[in-house]
This record gives sequence, structure tokens and C-alpha cells, in this order.
Amino acid sequence: MKNDEKQVLLDVKNLKKYFNVGNKKILKAVDDISLQIYKGETLGLVGESGCGKSTFGRTVIHLYDPTDGTVTFDGTKIDKNLDTKQRHELCRRMQMIFQDPYASLNPRRKILDIVAEGIDAHKKERDAKVIELLETVGLQAEHADRFPHEFSGGQRQRVGIARALAVNPDFIVCDEPISALDVSIQAQVINLLEQLQRERGLTYLFIAHDLSMVKHISDRIGVMYLGSLVELADSEELFENPMHPYTKALLSAIPIPDPDIEKNRQRIMLEGTLPNPIDLGEECKFCSRCPV
Repeated sequence: MKNDEKQVLLDVKNLKKYFNVGNKKILKAVDDISLQIYKGETLGLVGESGCGKSTFGRTVIHLYDPTDGTVTFDGTKIDKNLDTKQRHELCRRMQMIFQDPYASLNPRRKILDIVAEGIDAHKKERDAKVIELLETVGLQAEHADRFPHEFSGGQRQRVGIARALAVNPDFIVCDEPISALDVSIQAQVINLLEQLQRERGLTYLFIAHDLSMVKHISDRIGVMYLGSLVELADSEELFENPMHPYTKALLSAIPIPDPDIEKNRQRIMLEGTLPNPIDLGEECKFCSRCPV
């Protein structure tokens, strides 16, 4: 199905998120990004650490208030004109799975209370729903009465997924949900996310460093560099025909599980210095490292 035939769930236009870092200096963490995410798809977002991926995800669901630009979710523009009921409903429909399963769970609360937090906020039945959610993500009923420190990293991330699912969302920002996990556990979590998407018709913004994993799970992939979106294309197209030199360099760094090919292939090594993100000027942000 062509993109113009799909239903747009999230429409982001000229989104900006700037931070005042003191001495009248501004960090442009998200700088004028426009994109659309279609209902039922997974949009992958990649880039170096510090490029603004997580800030973009948090700004989209208004954990951070945007500096400028608009976010429209399923036809509703998210702004200060929304009443409390509308904002409450949007919060229910847009959830987030956080990167660090160790830091994102309150160590003083039992799993039952952690997962039920969203259920309580939206006045839904509690205990039975939590048990159902834990079983959905591959845990067991007795896990509800335990504390986060009694779980492995993969199990904690499953709790985080259950918490995000608790209020039946339509859109989930997956903020590097596998980066803190072992490789074998990463595959289990990705398979779980794909299964949930098929069963519940979920839409994902999937933020990650691992380009191979992003290719596996994503329908389209966006590449960020210093707060800007430098390329956006279908997953296969991006890997087969990257256009931006930064994208080409990222793809050349992906290890190939064949010693002979890996030893002989040519990598693109970016030369030059990474510019100061607080003082970028008006020229192209990539010019100091661009081979072109």
C-alpha cells in the first residue's frame, strides 16, 4: 500500500525543542523536524548518541513541551487549547517504553502497583487486568507481588511494556527498549513487540542504535543528526540506496557475520570534528565531517 493511501496517525510539522543551557546559549535538541507516522506501522529512528532521538520521542507525546511546531494525533492538534478531558484521552492513547528498565521502575513499589498506575489514573478494573497484562508479556501471575529488584533486565522491560499497554494505547514510543539487554533477550523483546503490534494494531516510533534490529522491525527509517532529520525512507530502500553521506557512514559500520567479508569490506570513516551542538551557526550541520 502506498503512503498516500495509508491513514496518518501522527503528523509532526516543524517540531522544535530547544533548551536554555545558560549564558544565553541554546541547545537545539530537536530542530525543525517534520514527518508523518501511519497507523499500524513502525517508524524506526536512528542516529548517534546525543542527536536528539529520545528528546524527539518525548516531545512528540508532550512529556516535553515543544518550543515550536505542531503535533497532530489522529486528527487532534495537541496544544494548550485542549481541555482536561481531551488531554487525558490523548495521554491514554500515547504511551512510552523507556530505555532503562532499571531506572524506569519505582524500586519501592510492587509490580502490581507499577503496572496498575495507568489503570488507576483512567479508572479501570485493576488486579485482574494487571495479571492479564503480565501474562500477555510473558510473565506470571505471582510476579505481580514482587519488587523490581527481584527481576532480570529482560523481565523488567517486559513489566515496562505491560505498563505501557495497561491503558490500551494506539501509539507507543519505544525509546531504545533493548539497548540495556543481552542480545538473546533483545530478540525476545522484539518478537514480543511485533506480536503485540499484530494482535492490537499498535503503531510504534522505535528509537534505537542497532541498525540491524531497526531494519528488522521497521517499515520506514528516519536518520537524525544533531537535532535534524537528514533522511527518511522505506527500510529496504534506505539500506539498499542511502542518499545522505551520514547515512552511508552509519550503514558501513554495521558488522557482517562473515569473517571474510567483514575483513575485506571498506568502511566509511568520517573525518573532521563533531561541531559544538550549542553553537552550530547557519551552515549545514554535517559540513565539518562531510566527505562531499
